[in-house]
Amino acid sequence: MRTIAWTLVAFRSSRLFLLRLAPLMTAATRLGRARLSRWAHPLPLCVRSGFTPVRQPTLHAKTSRLIPSMSKSQANPAPQQSISLKTLLSIVVGLTALLAALAPASAQSGQGMSTAGDMEALAQALRAGGHVIVVRHGATFSNQADTDPFNLANVDKQRNLNDKGKELAKAFGVALRTAALPIGKVYTSQFNRAYETAILAGFKNIETTADLSEGGLVVTPDENNRRAQALRQMLATVPNKGENDILITHKPNIIDALGKDWFDVREGEASIFKPEGGKYRLIARLQMEDWPKLASLGK
Repeated sequence: MRTIAWTLVAFRSSRLFLLRLAPLMTAATRLGRARLSRWAHPLPLCVRSGFTPVRQPTLHAKTSRLIPSMSKSQANPAPQQSISLKTLLSIVVGLTALLAALAPASAQSGQGMSTAGDMEALAQALRAGGHVIVVRHGATFSNQADTDPFNLANVDKQRNLNDKGKELAKAFGVALRTAALPIGKVYTSQFNRAYETAILAGFKNIETTADLSEGGLVVTPDENNRRAQALRQMLATVPNKGENDILITHKPNIIDALGKDWFDVREGEASIFKPEGGKYRLIARLQMEDWPKLASLGK
């Protein structure tokens, strides 16, 4: 009997528990559905982080009409910015090309020689001596190459002066003598195109040296660096009093020694330096065809 009584009490207690639990189960069910609904329609970050704005009309598809319409350019402004950048770059490139086209011929042919007075002053300075003139060899045949660089005595296998290069080399020498410019030591590359430039210019006591010879890929990088340093040392060496020294070399040697500003150095172009205190200072750059003009103004 006592067991039956305890069973009845337990039954009644469980029934009351279920009756009390029912509302909680209903609330839990609704909460679960709400969470599923939220997973189906992701909420904004502010809602997920616990902050609920006063109005969230965009949480439901039906309220999308509340969002004001935006133009394509407003919705995605990035392409408009990139187009503006491209336009700006185009303007800069165009202005650069225009300035280059409008640059005076004197500025392109002789650096720092913008007037006849500048040319005359240069002639007077050279007449006093004390300068080192670095010349890239005269104009050559563009369809030739140095096919036997290990045998420099084989001139036929080298790139040699063309008719224009020979003519300008002769005019270069004539101009120096006409302007009465004193010439001291003359050093050239071992390649024929450099040596022939000196011969045709009428120089005497010409000395060929590996220090001014083009090395390229047939010598080690260390040797190329040594030659560049040797050229810089020759530029810093003061000539004998009242004389100007001449160095005739190649474009790679000039760039290695003097840097990227000489990347556009032309065949026959001369760079005139003034050695000072173990260093050197650029005075002017002249094309080979400009020397007769300098001679005529410096008389």
